[in-house]
Amino acid sequence: MHRFQPTINQKPAPLGGLFAQTIKKEVQPTSLAANLSVNHNSIRNRIVCELFDSPKTDEELETILKMKHQTVSAARRGCVIKELVCPTGKTRATNSGRMANVWELTSIGVSLAHQLMHDK
Repeated sequence: MHRFQPTINQKPAPLGGLFAQTIKKEVQPTSLAANLSVNHNSIRNRIVCELFDSPKTDEELETILKMKHQTVSAARRGCVIKELVCPTGKTRATNSGRMANVWELTSIGVSLAHQLMHDK
């Protein structure tokens, strides 16, 4: 009986004798440099301050902050993970007609917004 031997790009799966293929993603030096040059807290703080005024969709934040969709949605997702922002449970139509979640600050987000405005 032949035993399966994993190649260098494979690792054992957590359960049983199956092997899961690993995906190696090479990070380009320019991408890494661009990521390191961005102040992610600054973007997060701008989103928190905008949501302090009123709940908004990602598209509304993009327009106000003059940022790309990927930047705003990633930063807003970071705010959700940090429990600064949560969905209101409501949706609004975007310019393309798609329904988008409306986001608001949590109590932690409101506290941060107060702190940021006090520091200005």
